Amino acid sequence: MCYSTEDMAFALAYMSIGFWAFCALIHALVLLVHASLESTEPRRCDTALIRYVKTIPIDFHFNALFGDLLRTGASFMLLKAINDCNINMLVNFLRFKYVEVFLLLILFTVSCFREEANAFIKAYYTILLVLDLAVLYIIFIYCCELLAQK
Repeated sequence: MCYSTEDMAFALAYMSIGFWAFCALIHALVLLVHASLESTEPRRCDTALIRYVKTIPIDFHFNALFGDLLRTGASFMLLKAINDCNINMLVNFLRFKYVEVFLLLILFTVSCFREEANAFIKAYYTILLVLDLAVLYIIFIYCCELLAQK
């Protein structure tokens, strides 16, 4: 089967909405679990989830939750732009993604040099960078095809 760039863009938009909403849900659940804890000191009897919640800095989950909600909203805008074949909206989405990739590079660099940053945070930023670069590539190709048709 041969898929067009528009099909890939639609699939990417739907996948982005689901993925970022799922990530936001996970971060919200971690914040709820953290709020219900009596202390943040790890103990032997803690489950793996509780140990995870206690070891990751809480400000990371707040920032990640707001970032994921922002990306979910941007994915809805991307879906609308693809439905309408609106090149201006797609270009604005690309601008947003370029800024986001730049900021993620800064966050990734800072997290690599912080002593309290663990492997999960570094992996999280790496995954975000890879996904955002894939989105940039596919949407850029789609914009080029739309411009070539005009």
